[in-house]
This record gives sequence, C-alpha cells and structure tokens, in this order.
Amino acid sequence: MTSQDCLTPDSQRATPLSDGEVQRIKLVSKLPRPPRGHSQRLLDEPARAR
Repeated sequence: MTSQDCLTPDSQRATPLSDGEVQRIKLVSKLPRPPRGHSQRLLDEPARAR
C-alpha cells in the first residue's frame, strides 16, 4: 500500500489520491486546529491541464 491509497471503512481499497490531494492533506495537517465550534477552510485554485 502506498501513501496515496485510501481505505474505506470496511478496509477495502478505494480510488488512490492524486498528488494534489496528497499535498493538500499534508498542508492541512500542519495547520493549527481551530478553536472548538469554529471551522477552517483551505481554498485551492485548480491547476491547468497541460
């Protein structure tokens, strides 16, 4: 299993994450957690296909 594989609740393989999705998850994990009752949003601009 790679770091880009995603597991479903019943431990079956799901669609692997894209490089951009993995990058966003890593970025969000580094941000401080918001206070209880507040939310935090990460806005992302879509990349152009080449």
